[in-house]
Amino acid sequence: MELGVDSWMTKLMENLLPNSIIILVYTSFLMFVLRFFAGPIVHRVNPIGLLLGSSVISCLGLLWLGSPIQSVAMIFVAATFYSFGKAFLWPTMLGVAGERYPQSGSVAMGALGAVGMICVGQIAGPRIGAQQGYELSQHLEETAPETYARYEGSEPTSSWGYEYTPLDAAKLNAANGIEVDSGTVETAAIEEAKLIPEEEKPALIANAATDVPAVQASYLFGGRRALTLTAYIPGMMAIGFLGLLIYFRSIGGYKVLRFDEELGKAVPIEGHGHGESESDVVDSEAATSF
Repeated sequence: MELGVDSWMTKLMENLLPNSIIILVYTSFLMFVLRFFAGPIVHRVNPIGLLLGSSVISCLGLLWLGSPIQSVAMIFVAATFYSFGKAFLWPTMLGVAGERYPQSGSVAMGALGAVGMICVGQIAGPRIGAQQGYELSQHLEETAPETYARYEGSEPTSSWGYEYTPLDAAKLNAANGIEVDSGTVETAAIEEAKLIPEEEKPALIANAATDVPAVQASYLFGGRRALTLTAYIPGMMAIGFLGLLIYFRSIGGYKVLRFDEELGKAVPIEGHGHGESESDVVDSEAATSF
């Protein structure tokens, strides 16, 4: 599952690190390494149990990332925790599709991949963006109404059930590009912004000392709030995987299937149930030998 939150994790770091993209590189490398250990974990538990655990960890990780963290180190810790959950979801889902529906061949995996990519591009990213924009505008309007009036966009928008007037993109980018150091605010980003009308720049520059920190704080609040609200997705997935885990337990456990051409249907492969102990495998083989 790719929720499209990776880019938003970098946004949480924009005002804390000179190069916030480092957190994306770090989490991507961490997941690359973790996926080499998916096999041993699956054989100790089972794919559904791994998916359940990963969903719970992902949910908690998003809630942690959405909390008011001020330390760069703690953001890395929270991102690491979240990566431990997300790393195994995608490959394990593909594995389950292949093991439980062998008759579909690569079609099921391809369809699963297509649905996943469509969800990321058309649902996850835009919805998280709408949540962030709404929360940003609402927070700034409530905490600094005068600043909001200066940075407010020209037209209201409606997206994914959120109706609000977003901040002017050029003004927001300029404010986020300013480094606030010990109360000193450099206004070069505002002065050099070509998309900000010249007649509006004097007011923005004159109030930059109060406006810029307020805009940056609201921007950070909006991103965190969006991550918190997104946590319900892996939470619902965890409920679904728990139901699957209970179902497979009720039918004797998760079994790997193979397509039998003579029977024309998928049948279990004896001794290949994930999460079985050695004695379970021996008992299964003994039962089939009679």
